[in-house]
Amino acid sequence: DLQNAIEMVARIDRLPKRNSAQVAGLIREAWDQVDVYTHVCLRNKWHAKFLSVVLLVIPAVISILTVINLNCRESPCGAFQIPDAALRSFIVALSIVASFVSGFAAFSSPVTKWQQLRGAALALESELWKFRTRTGDYTLKDASGANRYTASEKAEDALFSFIEEIREHVMNAGTVSNTAFGAQLRPQVDEPPKNVSLIYKHGQYEEAQVCGTFGTAHLDDNHQTPLRPPEYIKFRLKPQLDFYAQRLPKYERAHTFFELFVVGAAMAGTAMATFGVSSWVAIVTAISAGVTSWAEFSSSETKMTRYSTTIAAVSAILLWWNTLAPVERANQANISRLVLECEAAFQSERSSWVTSSMASKSLAKAAE
Repeated sequence: DLQNAIEMVARIDRLPKRNSAQVAGLIREAWDQVDVYTHVCLRNKWHAKFLSVVLLVIPAVISILTVINLNCRESPCGAFQIPDAALRSFIVALSIVASFVSGFAAFSSPVTKWQQLRGAALALESELWKFRTRTGDYTLKDASGANRYTASEKAEDALFSFIEEIREHVMNAGTVSNTAFGAQLRPQVDEPPKNVSLIYKHGQYEEAQVCGTFGTAHLDDNHQTPLRPPEYIKFRLKPQLDFYAQRLPKYERAHTFFELFVVGAAMAGTAMATFGVSSWVAIVTAISAGVTSWAEFSSSETKMTRYSTTIAAVSAILLWWNTLAPVERANQANISRLVLECEAAFQSERSSWVTSSMASKSLAKAAE
């Protein structure tokens, strides 16, 4: 009986039963920033991909047309020959388009904005998970008389400071401060923001979606209430691991395709030279160069490495957690270890993405 009583005391819930009005407003503000950052970063992501495709396709088209025009002058394919004047005009027009696109890419910096905003959104989201589980800087400890705030007020103050730090970091970035991005972060006074269903995805408004960042949220999660370890595993870890697991096969297929294409292009060039049609090899080379540059941009191999490493790290933490007895799972130190180490694994994946991303280098290379 004494042992059972001790276990019951040890497993007393340390989380608040509900959020106060002030905390609810703070969490809503944080999710607002996450959703706005994500919305703008996805837009810049597609802009970066479009500009990269244009800058890769234009040189390939110029090379292909030039080779066809030169080789068809004295061959049966003369019907496909373009008059020299028309070819020159076409090449000049494509070159002007490429110059404009490369200049626009340098001016708008979509890749840099994509990386900065995505990093800010995911860092703030990770902090919200720590706050909802009350771990790390948000652990609810007994406040001594010398402390200015209660334990709950300290956690709220720490979250507020982090939100403002992220906002300041984003707004001071050179690629963001000179744009109209700040208009989307203005506080909403007495009225809901515009485009609620399009931008906001964490249920913070009546018409907002609940699919979460990048559509990975568990449908039962309201994104607001405090979370216990089982709920954290269900609402945070499982959707995140599923997201990585679903992406891995796609990236493996893309990486395999790129590798096989490069090998096939090399074999095709050798075969063409062997059979006396080496003058057409430039077409294969141009296409192969474009595909190789796009492979560098997409970075399928590095994504597979990052995702596999993160899955392995989180799985090891979950394995340790599952070996704990119920009383040990109620220990605040073990709860903090579970949450902080999992969030550290996700943070490591984000940091690796920024440092190893070939998007900016590939876009600059294509422009050059």
